[in-house]
Amino acid sequence: MPRSHRKSATLGLRVFDGNPWIRVTASERYLYEWAKRWPCSRLGDLGRGVSFTYERDSGDLVDMSPHPLDGEDVVALSHDLWHYAKRRLSL
Repeated sequence: MPRSHRKSATLGLRVFDGNPWIRVTASERYLYEWAKRWPCSRLGDLGRGVSFTYERDSGDLVDMSPHPLDGEDVVALSHDLWHYAKRRLSL
């Protein structure tokens, strides 16, 4: 069970701090808005939100849902969400 949960309702993002892991979820609406910055991204049409889990100390991506997700847009999104989590948790 996560130790803390921080939510940004305006962004559609949630950060779960379950030391040693950090999970960030992005809503379907967030993905739609985010994909507008990536014209070739298919994430805006995914039809559901996504979740990325990172190792707290290194920031390594250890899991994502739904599977399979790949491509440059997914890499960029995972980096954006990791940096968002670091700011929210003051890491």
